[in-house]
Amino acid sequence: MFISPPQAEFPPTFDPQQQAMVITPLFPWDPELCFDYFSLLLAPGAVSGVIEHVV
Repeated sequence: MFISPPQAEFPPTFDPQQQAMVITPLFPWDPELCFDYFSLLLAPGAVSGVIEHVV
């Protein structure tokens, strides 16, 4: 019998090795306007209706 950590019920939300999300700045940060704008391209199979946050 082998001892192993419990398996997660769901896969991790973001795995940088999978490159499941591509974030492209369309308008870089403008300190005067306090505004920036990004394009998010999610991998096929991404859950619809989920709110993505760019930090």
